[in-house]
Amino acid sequence: MDDRRYDARLGACVPLTERFRFQGVKFVMPYCFLNHRPAADDHDADPDCPEGVAFVLLADLPGLEWGIYEVEEHHGWSPETAVSDDLTNLIESAKRYPPALALAREEMVDVYGDGHPGQSDFARAYGTALQTHLAKQYEAPHVLARALRGQAGYLTEGEWYWVLEISGSPVLAAWVSADFHIYNSDIGEFDLTGEQLKRLGFSA
Repeated sequence: MDDRRYDARLGACVPLTERFRFQGVKFVMPYCFLNHRPAADDHDADPDCPEGVAFVLLADLPGLEWGIYEVEEHHGWSPETAVSDDLTNLIESAKRYPPALALAREEMVDVYGDGHPGQSDFARAYGTALQTHLAKQYEAPHVLARALRGQAGYLTEGEWYWVLEISGSPVLAAWVSADFHIYNSDIGEFDLTGEQLKRLGFSA
């Protein structure tokens, strides 16, 4: 008999599988490798999956034909190539500290440059980067700050975001978006205290 548990979000009992499972009472969407396909209107590539599947691209490289995605099962569809349980646990852990996901994504370019690694090598390097940022979180200067203004599709006024650093001229704040990208915005977009600015490396 299948191991089934109640999913409050679906209002039904669902099978417990490696790709669509619970951790405690938490519902976990699969993390997997999916090929890219060109998106309409010159936007970023979308994953090669059925229309209507919710997804977040977690990591890839310029020129790669695939990436690591978080997706949901949809009308019986599920991804074929799931990441390992170890990487799943690291991603789940990093979602509690979003800078780890954003920084690890960017570090893959530093690691591979214009290279084209295999999926296993890429997953190993990505997992190592996640683990490093999680382990060194206590040393990081990053702060949570409230957005004072919004940017359509990116920044929502009144919500709180991780700010990673303050730098440049004009002065910009590097911050983590809801989909784990790092963007740079005017420092005035965030409500930052003097102590936070100092911690982020800003000096007037």
